[in-house]
Amino acid sequence: MDIHIMAVLLEESPDDIDKEAANIFQEYGVGGTTHGAKGVLFLIDPAGKQVRIEIGYDLEPIFTDGVTGYIERRQMTPFFLKKGRQGWMMDFASMNRLVGFNHKNQWHLKQRNHNYMFGFKEVYFDKNGFPHKK
Repeated sequence: MDIHIMAVLLEESPDDIDKEAANIFQEYGVGGTTHGAKGVLFLIDPAGKQVRIEIGYDLEPIFTDGVTGYIERRQMTPFFLKKGRQGWMMDFASMNRLVGFNHKNQWHLKQRNHNYMFGFKEVYFDKNGFPHKK
């Protein structure tokens, strides 16, 4: 599956992060190079301590509002942000080590004993690492 993923780190907080995400998604044509509207934008505003995920139309059945909201609230803020020499950045190395997808694009944890487990109080994980509501 071809998916265009873009991460943008804002230097200044926007008045409305939802509008800003939609504008950036449109302006840069996120997902436009795929076979369909398969784009994912991670918008990070460290100064305002807020994040937003914008999803292309063809990925909405997979990345529903509930899933993206959960990722925004519980997994991106602040778990995968780290301070680097050039300011705040996404810790994609940790994300890649911890989060995987199966052939149906369902996410699961590759390992369960890591520093971010405190962010998963509302779910439990089966033996294969897939989340389920408690």
